[in-house]
Amino acid sequence: MYKRVPTSSLIPVASLAKGICHESGRVLHTAGARLGATHIETMIRLGMVRVYEIDSNADALTLKQEMSAKNTWVAEIPVGIPLPTAIRNAAGTILLPRGAILTAEAQAQLMKRGLLEVYWEQSLAERMAPQADEYLREVAGEQLATDFVQETQRIAPELLAPPRTPAPARSQERRQHKRIAANIPTQFLVQRRMTSAWEPGAVQGTLRDISKGGLALVTLRELRLGDRVKVVLAPRSRSIEIEGIAEVVRVTARDGAFEIGARFLYIGAKRK
Repeated sequence: MYKRVPTSSLIPVASLAKGICHESGRVLHTAGARLGATHIETMIRLGMVRVYEIDSNADALTLKQEMSAKNTWVAEIPVGIPLPTAIRNAAGTILLPRGAILTAEAQAQLMKRGLLEVYWEQSLAERMAPQADEYLREVAGEQLATDFVQETQRIAPELLAPPRTPAPARSQERRQHKRIAANIPTQFLVQRRMTSAWEPGAVQGTLRDISKGGLALVTLRELRLGDRVKVVLAPRSRSIEIEGIAEVVRVTARDGAFEIGARFLYIGAKRK
């Protein structure tokens, strides 16, 4: 079975006794996985007020099926914000269109008329899915970056650079994501700003550091702000390849080469 718990009550643990599931039925963390403080902070930042503890994936499926029911109590309709989908009565008549804002007074009038239950055009599971997807994308980006560098450290430690000198306090405050220092030869594709096609041929470079937010490269190829790069990472310990598409946000010319800072627009994975 599943159990609803407030997100604010979660505490960091090295190994979860039970899995954690989102309201949409998406599994966020399996049993035995690590739950860090940054994971909890990300849930809260994305607006996850509650999550569900589950014993198995079957519980997640049950939750998704129940959340896919389109009926809701009038008292539970959010007040004062645009509705994410239209609301109908049992006969199918639209009571409130998508984007309408229900006031507390109007809500009370509906209930006074005896209208206690209404129907969403889109289920809770469908409406909440993008929130879970965003969380999983952020967590995956952080975990995949860590996995790649840790695997490189295991099989070829000589490729990793020594830890970087800590930046001044002000820079640390501006940095949102922990960077993992590396010195790994890599290849990447380039898409020039305002174009829709990737240029033919891979460009040689060196991956200097990576985080769930972006990466830093050094290359002899001159890039410009707004250009995009596509990098494929392949940890040997995993049966997947990690593909990242990033937008160039910083270019520094130094000693005949270019230091590139790029912000991830997309991180995905596919089987090797």
